[in-house]
Amino acid sequence: MIEAIPIKLKNKLDEVVNNYQGLSQLNIIRCDQKDFSYSALKLEIKKVTQITELYQLCKTLIPSLQLSNNAVRYYAIMAEHYHASRTRKLANIK
Repeated sequence: MIEAIPIKLKNKLDEVVNNYQGLSQLNIIRCDQKDFSYSALKLEIKKVTQITELYQLCKTLIPSLQLSNNAVRYYAIMAEHYHASRTRKLANIK
């Protein structure tokens, strides 16, 4: 299934998880909006436009994996609570 993901989207996924400039895109995406000022709203819109394709991919890919709802919920909670660096470390545990 991973091989079927287009290269462009694989690269976007790598960008979300990998560090650049000390932060990962995942940590930036997870941040809450500070207020309802124009600049804060503009930043949120930018985040949404950057991950729209990934969201659409996940909406089709995750159900096709035939994981239980509890498993999907568990990994969603992990992504929500752990920083990207911690998540990368968990991926290396065998």
